[in-house]
Parts: sequence; C-alpha cells; structure tokens
Amino acid sequence: MRYLKKYVGVYTYTDEKGVSSPVSLVWEDGRSFRINAVKSVKNAPPDHVGGLVTVRYDVVVEGFSRVLYYETYLNKWFVEKLCENYN
Repeated sequence: MRYLKKYVGVYTYTDEKGVSSPVSLVWEDGRSFRINAVKSVKNAPPDHVGGLVTVRYDVVVEGFSRVLYYETYLNKWFVEKLCENYN
C-alpha cells in the first residue's frame, strides 16, 4: 500500500499559556471535521510518508481515532492518505 501526504487546513485553540491544540480540520473540498479530543502529542515521524520535523497528534475526529501531523519547519498540517489507485 502507498500513502500520500495530504495537507489540510486546521483550526487551533491557543490557551493563555500559549499552548495550541487543533480543534477542527478542513478537507480539500471545504468540509470541516470537529476534533473531539486530543489523546496524545509527541515528536514523531510519520508512519508512512516522509516529513521534516513533525509533531504527531493522536486525535478523535467525529468519534474516529486518527493521526494528524504538524510540520514545524513549514508550519503546515497533514494527514497520511491511502492512495487507492497505485500500481
């Protein structure tokens, strides 16, 4: 199986201490998905695609466990998307 790095829009909440957490992500077609919980945050490389220095967020998106990555160097968020038509 092959995965692609899919950049997504992410809305974040920053508390009074300056700590930011993702609260929703926006897919390429404009659909927005609420992040119900952040289960863990750690510096970790992506499981399937390459990346610069990344922070891994294990999150619950509308009731489903998902992984969201933040590339600190590029200031971008992405998910790993399974490529369906790979030969």
